Amino acid sequence: MPRPSDRLIIGTAGHIDHGKSTLVKALTGIDPDRLKEEKERGITIVLGFAPLQLPSGRRFGVVDVPGHERLVRTMIAGATGIDIVLLVVAADEGVMPQTREHVAICELLGVERGLVALTKSDLVDEDWMELVRGDLHGELEGTFLERAEVVACSSTTGAGLPELAAAIDRAAAGARGRDTDGLLRLPIDRVFTMKGFGTVVTGTLLGGRVQVGQAVELSPSGVGAKVRGIEVHGEQVGESVAGLRTAVNLQGAETASIRRGEWLLEPGAFVPSRRLEGRLGLLGRPLRDRARVLVHTGTTHVEATVRLLEAAALEPGASGLAHVELDAPLVVMPGDRLVVRGTERLANHGHTIGGLTVLRPHPTRPRVRGRAAKEARAIETASAPADLAALVVAQAGALGVGTRRLAPLTGLGPAAVRAAVKELTRNGTLVAFGQEGLVHAQSLASLVVRAEGLVRDYHDKSPLEPGMPREELRSKLAGVSPALFGLLLERMGRSGQLAVEAERVRLAAFKPRASERAGGDVDGLKARIMEQLRTARLTPPRDKELAASLGVEISELRGGLKLLVGDGVAVKVAEELYFAKEHLDRLEQLIIDHLDRHGSLDAQGLKDLTGASRKFTIPLGEHFDRQKVTMRVGEVRVRRGRKG
Repeated sequence: MPRPSDRLIIGTAGHIDHGKSTLVKALTGIDPDRLKEEKERGITIVLGFAPLQLPSGRRFGVVDVPGHERLVRTMIAGATGIDIVLLVVAADEGVMPQTREHVAICELLGVERGLVALTKSDLVDEDWMELVRGDLHGELEGTFLERAEVVACSSTTGAGLPELAAAIDRAAAGARGRDTDGLLRLPIDRVFTMKGFGTVVTGTLLGGRVQVGQAVELSPSGVGAKVRGIEVHGEQVGESVAGLRTAVNLQGAETASIRRGEWLLEPGAFVPSRRLEGRLGLLGRPLRDRARVLVHTGTTHVEATVRLLEAAALEPGASGLAHVELDAPLVVMPGDRLVVRGTERLANHGHTIGGLTVLRPHPTRPRVRGRAAKEARAIETASAPADLAALVVAQAGALGVGTRRLAPLTGLGPAAVRAAVKELTRNGTLVAFGQEGLVHAQSLASLVVRAEGLVRDYHDKSPLEPGMPREELRSKLAGVSPALFGLLLERMGRSGQLAVEAERVRLAAFKPRASERAGGDVDGLKARIMEQLRTARLTPPRDKELAASLGVEISELRGGLKLLVGDGVAVKVAEELYFAKEHLDRLEQLIIDHLDRHGSLDAQGLKDLTGASRKFTIPLGEHFDRQKVTMRVGEVRVRRGRKG
């Protein structure tokens, strides 16, 4: 395994035909141009890779990018993940358009270190070289390369190459390594089949580590696979970590099912984003609200619509918070640097517009821009890991956040997330629920208020009901998971706010009540209803007739009937039709006795037993069929067996 100081990627940048690939070959001994077309035409078309062994003994991976203006997308894919840029400028031509754009792209991607190779030095004299150096100094002023070393060299003669290698060593000395504790993320830049091994994917490991035998996931496709083998710098290893060019041999995924631009990830760790928010910084062109752009991240790009959250337009050189609606899902996390370019529908097609630093990878669609901007700004200014974790959970509201999802939502590593969650749950800022759920204490308090209000409204509308059905309450608390709902009821029950009884919940102090019109007495209303049902025997009035007879509202009458059914003294036989249970019990026995004597019962026989018309005998017959007392066979019913 390479030493931590060796886990760095060097990437070339610069105009076409300034000698990037030739320089890489001179430094490494490996030609990064692997395609026949590249060798024939003398230009780089796809990304090239080579290991670089320095005199100090340190070993880095080198990514060689194309310089043609039509291949900037490929250049961005190669520049993603580099730690040090080797800007290549031909001494005989000096700074050119792609020199400027490549420097801008590296800056937008957050590259902080680099150096400049003035190639083809054997083609110019010293006076010309000084002019080029002066021009280069002016162009790089104000960029991250303004203090970078500039080394003149020639890949043809070898002049200056030892000095360049030493300069690379110095540039790498202060470079920060990538977080090996982070989540596994590898943007795939090559997919191929190797005879005897199967599917192989390659890329620069941006975070975490990958091990032989590990289960992995390809995203956004969702294809699962297992790591069969790993290669770093041409050597088989058991593990690769962030900051290394890595080739992964996959088992269980066909080459045809994987495309360049996908990500190799820990299973279930990331949910691809269709929306994201971040700070958008512009280069030399303005941008209007709802502009169509191309968003580049990793080794892929998608079209998108930019909604500015703080202004109707952004001026050149300005920055502002933006909400981005993506045409296709992307794998991103907070802190990622994305490059924004024009699309074919814009006049500045082919030019880099600016860069976006991701703050929120899964925001909701902003109904109020000011609120969205406020929430994004809060994430942007959060400093301590615990503060950031608390904000992300708070912004999720009643939905809560799974502990495992906090890392990709905050950009923190798993260890930092665990420490933050431990601190926040201990001080009561966050509340744990279920297996790994977290909800902010303020969100839970708001949920308690909402639940209490919903139950109170239910009591007001259904004062005779013993309580609100639990599932009805959960459905009205849209988005609340069963685990969080269980925690909510448990807390409200323990505090004395709610009484949870069987499948219903009620306010602790609530008791069913009747209206003044019904006498204000629930028991009295129930007694009056039962008196009518008992008197009517097997020909009771429909509920509307019963309400009119008693002089009460139909809603109140139905509430009283429901209470009687719950008490077990009344039975709902059909819609709007209730019977006293004692009459049904007697009728059931009559039917059983008849079937024991005669074997079957037809419609007329049932009418004779009930003394009622078809209006009542049809629903009664169907009721006893449902109760498995009888079974219909043709035009008659036969005994099915006693209940229980």
